[in-house]
Amino acid sequence: MERIVVKGGSVSAPFENARQIAILNLSLYDAIEAVERKYELFDVKVVPVPDASAEAAVVAAGYTALSGLFPQDN
Repeated sequence: MERIVVKGGSVSAPFENARQIAILNLSLYDAIEAVERKYELFDVKVVPVPDASAEAAVVAAGYTALSGLFPQDN
């Protein structure tokens, strides 16, 4: 199986990279949708907050997802 070398010399298989990208993308999508309510959320139940910032939600979601996926890089 093909391998990909990433920062810090750690090695990750392509399917693992695809999983990580999917987790990040879904978290960003749900963060925007939780604020803007244009489409259906993927798998979360949230109460809308008036005047919430979509940008802040995306930053927080991205940070949380990436911190969970790469705890060694925190």
